[in-house]
Amino acid sequence: MNERRQLRRFSLKLKAHYTFEEEKDNWKECSIIDVTYNGMGLKFPSLETVKVGTTIYLAIVIDEALRPVRLTGVIKWGGEGADGCVCGVELADIVDEVTWNNLVHYMR
Repeated sequence: MNERRQLRRFSLKLKAHYTFEEEKDNWKECSIIDVTYNGMGLKFPSLETVKVGTTIYLAIVIDEALRPVRLTGVIKWGGEGADGCVCGVELADIVDEVTWNNLVHYMR
């Protein structure tokens, strides 16, 4: 398989909350399983139906003392994982350097 990723991907397990465009008031919990500067992999605890091209909103708690990081992305792929659903998200927001450094610091 040809490696398509151009940016370094960091594996982690970080709790987040998400909602879709159609359900803006229905926030649910998910896990971020890996992250790059312009995208991330998500895992849902149940077999969530994800459609490629769907807009997803994320609220990520890096540290309880900080406000959640809010990001918007588009689902690029999705499928069943070992115990739930996984998907890849391309971020629509550009993550600023401070936020990126906080994410990387949390992963260490």
